[in-house]
Amino acid sequence: MQMQPITKEKLEKVYQLSDEILTLNEKISESMITVKEQNGEREQEMERDGKKVKIKEKVLWTEFGQLGKRHDSYKKLYELYPDIFAMGDKTDALSQELEGYCTEQFDINHTRMTIANIFRLIEGMVDYCLDQKTKEILKKAA
Repeated sequence: MQMQPITKEKLEKVYQLSDEILTLNEKISESMITVKEQNGEREQEMERDGKKVKIKEKVLWTEFGQLGKRHDSYKKLYELYPDIFAMGDKTDALSQELEGYCTEQFDINHTRMTIANIFRLIEGMVDYCLDQKTKEILKKAA
């Protein structure tokens, strides 16, 4: 599949999705910092190895950061802070949308760029810029 021509509308869509993802990631980061500072020492009761144990939230955040969504720390944190994880789910969905859009419109997976992808993208942007300049010149000449 060859890259389709770059248009202003396509660029605006990429910018819009990218901005939404960035904004959400910033909110997630700020929210996580806040809850860790405010509640890091708070203990949560959980069952591990068949026993009830108390674990500080800061430990749960560390476990989640290292072990991911499959660990029971994720489930507990999700119960405590569903809004933070909802934003994460929204970010994941937007990232998938952006990846699909870039693949469909530009034949490029923006998360796995190769040198050939970069060159194709540069060529497409040069063509777009030249086309925009040509339109400007023709408009002035008319």
